[in-house]
Amino acid sequence: GVKVERSRMAHQPQQTDQAPSLFLAQQLQLHRLPKGRALDVAAGSGRNALYLASHGFQVDAMDRDEQAMAQLAATAKQRNLPNLTVRTVDLERKTEERPEFPKQEYDVVVVFFYLHRALFPAMIDALKPNGVLIYETFTIDNYMRHRHPRRWEFCLAHNELLRLTSTLRVLSYDEGEHDDGYGPGSVFTARLVAQQTGPSSQQHESR
Repeated sequence: GVKVERSRMAHQPQQTDQAPSLFLAQQLQLHRLPKGRALDVAAGSGRNALYLASHGFQVDAMDRDEQAMAQLAATAKQRNLPNLTVRTVDLERKTEERPEFPKQEYDVVVVFFYLHRALFPAMIDALKPNGVLIYETFTIDNYMRHRHPRRWEFCLAHNELLRLTSTLRVLSYDEGEHDDGYGPGSVFTARLVAQQTGPSSQQHESR
């Protein structure tokens, strides 16, 4: 049989507004995100990209939905956010080359409700030393409880996200039922904050 290793944007929870992920906002409040360049992978409507740009990050948002990227670019212009750029990219194309993930380019990489397992090495390599990955998507529990997404392959197995990011230092990890502040009810997800290797924060603080 064929093993499917991706989840499409159609499997995101239905968004009701442009409010950012509560999980992302919490990490910013905890000062876990190093300021600089940020990448929003499979950005969709761009709620998280807009949020990061409004807080001074230089943001690249990418998605394969050309219409969504055009709308995001228009919204960024309307909100006077020239520090947000968009790119239409087919993240699930069959290729060994990933120019959309230049190595050691980003201080922050965020991925919400999107799973394409083949991208993890490139996303991790795109982090600068001490760069932070923030990731949240459905676990198999959500499929078992709600039959959503429509295929179980689009969900993370228990602890799978930890295995996919094993080269990073885990700052925060949680699997369970979460309310993201939008959409109907809560969902079962895995939430991760992990850091690329580099000089420790203690070394930075002592300088």
